[in-house]
Amino acid sequence: MDAAEIILLCVGGALLFLGILAILTTVTTCRRLKQNDQARTIDIKETSQEVNLSEIPSTAPEVEKRPEIKAKYRKTDFTENIEAKPTKRSLLRHTNLVLAPLEVSALQARAIQTEHSASHFFREMMSMRQDRDRLIMDEFQVLNQIDLGRRKTSMVAMQNLRKNRYADILAYDETRVHLLGDVYINASFITENGNPERYIATQGPIGVEEEAEDTAKSSTINDFWAMVWQHGAVCVLMLSHHFEHGIQKCGYYWPEIVGDQNKYGEIDVRLVTETESSSFIQREFDLCQGKVTRKLSHYQFLRWADAERAEHDFHLLQFMEIVRKQNFPPPIIVHCSAGVGRTGVFICVENVLWRAKNYGIVDIFR
Repeated sequence: MDAAEIILLCVGGALLFLGILAILTTVTTCRRLKQNDQARTIDIKETSQEVNLSEIPSTAPEVEKRPEIKAKYRKTDFTENIEAKPTKRSLLRHTNLVLAPLEVSALQARAIQTEHSASHFFREMMSMRQDRDRLIMDEFQVLNQIDLGRRKTSMVAMQNLRKNRYADILAYDETRVHLLGDVYINASFITENGNPERYIATQGPIGVEEEAEDTAKSSTINDFWAMVWQHGAVCVLMLSHHFEHGIQKCGYYWPEIVGDQNKYGEIDVRLVTETESSSFIQREFDLCQGKVTRKLSHYQFLRWADAERAEHDFHLLQFMEIVRKQNFPPPIIVHCSAGVGRTGVFICVENVLWRAKNYGIVDIFR
């Protein structure tokens, strides 16, 4: 064996040794990570458990003149206490969620940061997304499980299936909008910033033409206008088209020609003006019942297809700002087709923006 072969043999042995060492190091690291995950896993017991969500340190600045957040408690079928404890050094709410086993199972071992500084929100979101959106998914799972824990019944809706656009999307008895004569309508009150009737979220009215084509449906246009009148609404936000992808999503519930007037139940509706921009249409109506007349503003957003995000965030935010500046009194009626997707996103985003502007915080749990 010459010198070259000896050198080659030594180099090969060294490489083999390094390879084995790397494999052992990897196995050891994986075992440690697994042990750490197991150590952080929350043991689900038969009784409710307290999960501390305040472990993440704060880097958010103070906001002057911010009103003191007091402890709030909301009782559900599960035991759920949400306690706010603001600190002098941060905007992060040091929160304890006392959750039942079903809700605890949705949590990961790491703390969930629910409150963010509006000024640092994007930076914090980028930090949270570094772990494949795991923390964001944690928040979603907690919200989802808390919602499942609430007692919700739809007995009245089940008795009026023909008035529901979709058989699996019903109004809950606890929050549904009531009409005179105990008339059912698939519509629910939505709370915003302490106002229990800030919004009415509802489905797109079922049109007469839809009832004629599908005997399983019953027109709800008269009920829709009765709701507008009886609850004193002066603004309706429509987030859908009448037809999308060849499928009817909403009935034609107003006169189509400016100056025309139609009667819907006991309400006379006249289209006064119609102005179209690049992203929405604004209509003004005169409503009349007997000798009483009222005004109604109607805004139809045009750039948001069903089961999709808005075409451009700028157009949606601009639309929200235009509506917000009108300072319409509650309730504002919001509908798309089903009354849960685009309608829910709109109301949620509007609520988040309001809190960001007035309190300087973003918190989906609020």
